[in-house]
Amino acid sequence: MLKAKILSFLTDLAAKKLAPLEKKREKITAINELSALDDKIKQIKAEYQLDTWMEKAANQMSKQLSFATHLSKAVHPDSKGNNIAFKAQNHTLPFVGSHLIDKAIIDASGNAAALPLAALFDLVIDEQHNLRLRDLLLEDSPLLDGVFSDDEEKSTQYKTLFQQALITNITKPVTYERNKQLLWPNNRQAISEDNYTCLIPLYPSSLAHLLYNKIQDIRYSEHYKKIRENRKKEGITQQPYPTIEDLATIPLGGAQPQNISQLNSRQRGKHYLLPSLPPVFSSSKTNISDDTLFNRHLYFQCQLFFNDLFAVVSSPYNVYTERDKRDVAIENIIEVIFSIAQIYQQKPAGWSKNYQHLDVSQKYWLDPERANLDGEAEFKTKFEKANWQNDIAKQFAHWVNYQLKQKFPNIRQDFSEPEFNEWRKAFKRALKRK
Repeated sequence: MLKAKILSFLTDLAAKKLAPLEKKREKITAINELSALDDKIKQIKAEYQLDTWMEKAANQMSKQLSFATHLSKAVHPDSKGNNIAFKAQNHTLPFVGSHLIDKAIIDASGNAAALPLAALFDLVIDEQHNLRLRDLLLEDSPLLDGVFSDDEEKSTQYKTLFQQALITNITKPVTYERNKQLLWPNNRQAISEDNYTCLIPLYPSSLAHLLYNKIQDIRYSEHYKKIRENRKKEGITQQPYPTIEDLATIPLGGAQPQNISQLNSRQRGKHYLLPSLPPVFSSSKTNISDDTLFNRHLYFQCQLFFNDLFAVVSSPYNVYTERDKRDVAIENIIEVIFSIAQIYQQKPAGWSKNYQHLDVSQKYWLDPERANLDGEAEFKTKFEKANWQNDIAKQFAHWVNYQLKQKFPNIRQDFSEPEFNEWRKAFKRALKRK
């Protein structure tokens, strides 16, 4: 079975090479041109025979690729420094890093023409257990006996060369002039003593690939796409879904991403960057100065996204793209409100008892743990009925319309029941998701 998979892999590789030639052959009428093309086709078919291809792969390709988790070329495409195959020694470190990857993701960097060998190592042998050919090579599985050649001795020889290629043992690390360097001070007197450790940062290709796949799944998979579509539908059970804001992308490899590495080629050179911004600290001080959270103070907290909403209203166009911007602005306002509401919800249970004038529906929303206190049976009963959610959604809708009327007094009559219902439904959907 294993040998059959390898033969099928080679057949697929040959088919990709042969496809344009066979298409060209259909249009040729001259006998001499046809003969030359047939010779070329015959030659390619011979190159992808098991023994022929494996001999080249073992003796040439394996020496042209480096298999690693951290790459030098991704720092600079001209770098000829070493790549590193990282193996985690401590899986409990309290920060994000390559040590968190359950099963090693191995990248291949080097001569792009040799990348088919990396694809062979990635060949899936057992889909259920995500077992790949490289796993069998690294554990020296007996299943590999005789699969790389019809000659047992040659098959063993090729297997050994493949294993040596996969296992990166570096005794004398080599860097390159295009690599970056960090001088790390070893003590407080590092400057006067010139006492530094020179660090050469390498690109965490495996971790970046894991992040890339995760973000692609969140943004484009059918699973999450359906959940996001359902959020605007009534009568459907809402499901939570993640969102990732403020993403940036960086291209590696330009028009030839395969020149950096195999994984970079799969990502078409696209790498995601998460926002590295200073944290926005929120005060835990209660700012409910009257009978509602929906006051002027809350407006200032949401002003950035209200400006987005105002821009949509000011737009001369009434097209779906503008309506989408309106929906996004409302969703962002709601998210800010929920982040502020969470501050209240994390306060000691029963804090709302000291705010007699606070709207009772907002007490259910902002002080939910009060329902579990002794002597709060009536509060708990009304909280569990969840009728208060309708009241909160209406209060939000009135508050948004009020801000719009204040901003656009000349068209204040346009912000009426249809808009009110849009804001109310959006807030209620969000409440259910939370």
